[in-house]
Amino acid sequence: MDEFLNLWDFDNKHCHRHCICCRCKDGLSAYQIAVKYGYSGTEKQWIQSVGSSADIQQLQALVIALQASTIANTKSIDTLNKSITTSNDNLTSLQSTLDQLQNGLTTTNAAVTALQSGLAVDTATETNLQKAIDTNSNYITKLQDSVAADQQSIATLQDNIAANTAAINALQSSSTSSATQSQIDALQNSITADQASISTLQTNVDNNTNAITALQKTNTDLQSAVSSLQDTTATQAQQITALQTANTSTQDAIKALQNTTATNTANINALQSSLSANQAATASNTSAITALQTQQAANTAAISALQKQVTAGISTYGTFIGFSNNTYSGGTTTAGGGIILPLTQQPQPSTAGQFTVNPNGTITVNQAGVYLVEAGVNVASGTTTNQFAIQVNAAGINVPYYNAYSVTPGGGEGSITTILKLNASDVLSNTLVSAGPVQLSSSIGGSTVPSSTLTVAKIGQ
Repeated sequence: MDEFLNLWDFDNKHCHRHCICCRCKDGLSAYQIAVKYGYSGTEKQWIQSVGSSADIQQLQALVIALQASTIANTKSIDTLNKSITTSNDNLTSLQSTLDQLQNGLTTTNAAVTALQSGLAVDTATETNLQKAIDTNSNYITKLQDSVAADQQSIATLQDNIAANTAAINALQSSSTSSATQSQIDALQNSITADQASISTLQTNVDNNTNAITALQKTNTDLQSAVSSLQDTTATQAQQITALQTANTSTQDAIKALQNTTATNTANINALQSSLSANQAATASNTSAITALQTQQAANTAAISALQKQVTAGISTYGTFIGFSNNTYSGGTTTAGGGIILPLTQQPQPSTAGQFTVNPNGTITVNQAGVYLVEAGVNVASGTTTNQFAIQVNAAGINVPYYNAYSVTPGGGEGSITTILKLNASDVLSNTLVSAGPVQLSSSIGGSTVPSSTLTVAKIGQ
């Protein structure tokens, strides 16, 4: 349906947020809409017919549809905005985690490179040490061979000395001739020479033995260094394997996060497309509302003329007011749960005998019919946005914005105008249907005003 409703006060002085009157986006009045859809009577005939059950139900249905559409669109935009915010937060968190993993991977790769470089250096050092050990071992073998040869030579010389000594003793015992003495001297010289050779050889043996001991100690130290390097290289190899395993896991995690990031980005794009569509719809509605408000003055004048015609035909009407600065609380929207805001006076003009002001502040309707009913309050302050309602026989709230209205915590006036089908003896009340507390006020800007009002006018049978 192209038409939609806006809500205006029937007194035509200002726009209430919960009043009721037909209006469409191209500025047509309620009567013109009816003609557009086939109504052929005059404006006065149409006004007299608006109290019919079918018209009232259609009006209620249009109001409810408009409110439901507005609420649904607002909720949809809020939901989309929240979803986009959540997805953006998730994307930021994922990117942060991805950056941390990438940094960790870079650090781990650097550590692997450093360990591999250290391993290469240690392996080269181990090879050099092993070569030194082999060289020393070969030299030790040669020295040991030299010592053995020298010791063998010493033994041979010692045998020669012993033989020469025995020969000297034999010569000395057998003869004292000059020839014998010459032989003895020769043998003695040979012994001296052999002893000198033994001394030289023994020095060589001692030096070589010391060299062997030193080389063996060097080899022991070198072997210990080799063992230590082998332990180090084994540890480095284990660390490299562990880091490479960790790198593989990190790379898998990075791939998974990249996939999740891509999915989130696609979700955000889809949400933003939906949001753009909703925002476009909202912009379209805003344009329609702007056009509607441009027609406000002309339509308000038309409503005023219609209202005068309605008033001219009304024979049963009444206005009821109450003055209170009390605080009320504890209301609910269920049947019997409203807190009555007392109506204590029936100022003139009012049709005599058609309404009864009850002691509890309610109003009894004495004649059945279709009634135009307006209720209002003047609030000093409240803890929250408080809700009020026109109730029939304390039956609760039938339709929000149809017989219920609200006032913000800051206080002020609130009202609603609606159409009700009433039976004789039905009881009307202006009630608080929220928990409150809320304080009523009987003054505005220093002037005394009613804190609670109820105006009733019969407009049809």
